[in-house]
Amino acid sequence: MRLDKAKFVGLILLVVAATILALTFYTVIDIFRLASTYILVILFLIALIVPVSFGMLVIGCKLMLYESERLITVDEVRKRVIRQTKKRRIVSFPMVIYLCGIDGSGKTTQLNLIANCLNDRELKLKHVWLRWAAFFSYPFLAFCRLLGFTRWKTVPRSSRKYAEHSFYRNKAMTKVWSALFAADMFIYSVIKITIPLKFGYTILCDRFVLDALVDLMYETKNLEIIRTLPGRALLSLIPRQSITILFDISEEKAWNRKRDIPSIEYLNQQRKLYLDLSDRLKIPVLETSKSPKEVHEEIVERFLKHHPFWWIGSMIGYKA
Repeated sequence: MRLDKAKFVGLILLVVAATILALTFYTVIDIFRLASTYILVILFLIALIVPVSFGMLVIGCKLMLYESERLITVDEVRKRVIRQTKKRRIVSFPMVIYLCGIDGSGKTTQLNLIANCLNDRELKLKHVWLRWAAFFSYPFLAFCRLLGFTRWKTVPRSSRKYAEHSFYRNKAMTKVWSALFAADMFIYSVIKITIPLKFGYTILCDRFVLDALVDLMYETKNLEIIRTLPGRALLSLIPRQSITILFDISEEKAWNRKRDIPSIEYLNQQRKLYLDLSDRLKIPVLETSKSPKEVHEEIVERFLKHHPFWWIGSMIGYKA
């Protein structure tokens, strides 16, 4: 094996330091046999020599372990990345990909396409649907049912039942419902999003805070709810490492895509609220009336391909 200059110097330092330390050790053993007048002088010299010797020993070891600089080819970089463990490649890039929008805008389809691509990169994925959550609010909802603020209705086209809330009829109900709803969403978001992010999961979110805000605005008729404490609390639940996209599509096309939507008027009001939120919160809007493939390509081009969790797979040879 070829010994370079750094390793040669390190070897010399190791030999010299080891020799000095050995001589010092034998001197300490025999020190009490010497005349007392020399003991203090020898101890002083030892106090100087020992730290210097240990320093030489450390430097010599580092030089012996020193790796000389050399050119590294792109192929070698690729091989080193491939050799990295799956855990090390993933934990560094946990993200939340959050798609919001009216029913029938194509969120689930696009999340499935994104999931297929991320699975090719061997990322840990977690799908989350968090439009609505109930914990503290269950007793309140039961009370509202008794008072007639909540009614169960059926969608004629699909026989699907849904709850229609009319909290706007009472200001106190509006405030209580908003506060309880925000508290419930906080609990569920910690369990389903914050904790998985800490464990390195990439979260694919089909509905979350913005959808919850739209529902609150629709049920309470309070268009300024994002300025209230519950509204600000809900917005704070969106992690910083998030890609948020609003899917927009005409009410007629969304109505034709899904059969469990209450009415086209419902879609019209919801769409207006989404677009108002996107304008006020500067959320990017993507028109999704095109084919799923075209929409997916636009998502990748505009939002995903510049993030490390996306291009790391391409760099090490996975499918793009």
